Amino acid sequence: MGRGLLEARRKAKDFSEQGIDVDETWVHSFETYAVSHNQKHHGNEKTEAARYQIAITPKDYARIPSILESYDKVSLSPNKTKGTENEIIIYEKAFDDGYVYYLEEK
Repeated sequence: MGRGLLEARRKAKDFSEQGIDVDETWVHSFETYAVSHNQKHHGNEKTEAARYQIAITPKDYARIPSILESYDKVSLSPNKTKGTENEIIIYEKAFDDGYVYYLEEK
């Protein structure tokens, strides 16, 4: 069995166990609005430091493919997006320089 098939089965099992409903039509996309929102609300070092957070940088965006392909944990947020009521999937991954939580709206 190829690595791609093993990874696909692992993800299907992970998502199913967390109550995340996905099918073969589900794809990841990244919109410019998301980058604009992130930079406006989470990209300022001083503001984020006051919230005990680290500002988002271009390095973080470059990590997204790695997070989606080889996350350490995936879960469904108990909260939904305000206004749309879309589900939010939380990916978690450890890197040498810290731990990342990546939120994806479904």
